[in-house]
Amino acid sequence: MMKRTKWILAAFGVALVAGGAYAFTRPAAITPPVTDVVKRGDLKQTVEVTGDVRTLDDVDLSFDASGTVEAMNVRVGDAVVAGETLAALDAGELEAAYAKARTAVNQAEAQLSLKRVGATDEVVAEALATVAVAEAALSAAESDARSVADVNVASDADAEASVVTARSNLSEAIRSLVAEVRHALSVADTVLGVENPLYNRGFRSVLANENSGALTDATNAFEAAALTRDAAEDVLLALDETDEAAVVAAAADAQSAYSDAYATLLETTRVLDGTSADSTELSLDDLSAFKASVSGELSVLVADGSALSSATLALSDANRSKNSLTQSQAERDRALATAQSAVASREADLAKAKAALASIVAVPRSEDLAPLEAAVRSAESDADAARARLSKTLVVSPIDGIVTAVAFDVGESASASATAVTVLSTGSDYEIAMDVPEADVAKAGVGATASVTFDALGDDRVFQGTLVSVDPAQKIIEGVVFYEAKVLLAENADLVSVKPGMSANVTVQTASRTAALYVPSRAVLTDADGSKYVRVPTGDVGYLQRAVVVGLRADDGLVEIVSGVEEGDVVIISLKS
Repeated sequence: MMKRTKWILAAFGVALVAGGAYAFTRPAAITPPVTDVVKRGDLKQTVEVTGDVRTLDDVDLSFDASGTVEAMNVRVGDAVVAGETLAALDAGELEAAYAKARTAVNQAEAQLSLKRVGATDEVVAEALATVAVAEAALSAAESDARSVADVNVASDADAEASVVTARSNLSEAIRSLVAEVRHALSVADTVLGVENPLYNRGFRSVLANENSGALTDATNAFEAAALTRDAAEDVLLALDETDEAAVVAAAADAQSAYSDAYATLLETTRVLDGTSADSTELSLDDLSAFKASVSGELSVLVADGSALSSATLALSDANRSKNSLTQSQAERDRALATAQSAVASREADLAKAKAALASIVAVPRSEDLAPLEAAVRSAESDADAARARLSKTLVVSPIDGIVTAVAFDVGESASASATAVTVLSTGSDYEIAMDVPEADVAKAGVGATASVTFDALGDDRVFQGTLVSVDPAQKIIEGVVFYEAKVLLAENADLVSVKPGMSANVTVQTASRTAALYVPSRAVLTDADGSKYVRVPTGDVGYLQRAVVVGLRADDGLVEIVSGVEEGDVVIISLKS
């Protein structure tokens, strides 16, 4: 028997070791992360507490802020109705803050509306004009290239005289173009204010307010053009027109200055296209005038640039006539390459102008509208907060009744929560007294709506009410801090079955959002620097961190996402090993 037992134990041990070895060596299964999808919908934030029913005879009403009494609208014995303003503190600064917040809402909504409507006819017309200028420049460059290609290379007895004449004409074209470059940069500077900041001092704050990058690009282009302009002018001062090499070099310098000035005018056009006009700093007429000035200068500059190209080609022609056919052909080929390069450059300019036009007339995308929509929501939130602060300066009767006491006169100082007016109820009114935890009291603002159910009446009967007071004095209950608050039941409710002492379940709505993006709060993590982010899966176990801005922390474990993700994006809630 003992021998048989030993054999059984030995076999069991072998099986156990083999099973353990298999479990250790077999590949671990990869558990995919738990994910959810970014959704859009309505959110609400509530505070849920319990309390008990009390009869309402005298209601002591107070301000929720301290200040100087500006208005006392009732006297003892006056009859009042629910919702009537009985007294008010001096709230000049708060009223101004609320008006400013409402203005910010209107401005944010206006920006959103402008983006949704799209570009105005004037802006589209300016973009079309820029395309037309670029097309004209390309046509001129192509004409120059054809002229070079069609040059008849031949010898001529008067070649030397032709060279002298062509060199003189080129010198004049250089001087004309360099002078026009200076004028073109002067026109651009009336907008940019690089060399003379006085030009745009009055409207600099609104310049390129819709495309700040355009102003940076234009300033950089101007500074580069100023350098090549100065270099070309310095060369002209010492130019010997009998020295053909010097004249050709001066033409190259003038061409560089022309190209940079041309680029500067195009970038200046982008600055004006990215400027929102019709303000005290810059009117629509002013903006249109600047655009017309820049567009006209572009045409003049292109004409002088073409004249330089033609003069350069004429000198090349004269030299080809003077030199051998082979040499002339080689020069013609080089000139053709230069002309073809100019064509390629003008084609790029035209493509850039057409792309700008397409961007202007394109229907705005959802990602273009998202920041503006977020700005509207943020401004509305600020306005709501300003209105809430303003409401703290008013005493509003929550019931119909008779004024039995007035504690302050106009001009006296009143402290927060000190009884200002007492109203005697004239009906069968009830209030719910409840203790709000410290963690929730900051959310519970006076005036918030509340829904109430009673244990004795069942959850299917819901009564409406208003949070009318929050006692600033703390209460310690079993070592936990609470604040006593009161909810007044609506007078139009059927209160026949409600009795004093009943237990009440109160839900106070503290905040809400409409059509907001949201995710489960577990999906939002906090970085070491306090910034928030979510994890976006990239494979079975990989993910990327994406920074987000959060808003309302709502009920049901949800949190509003102001920016950083889009509706339908997948985010990770948890990773399982």
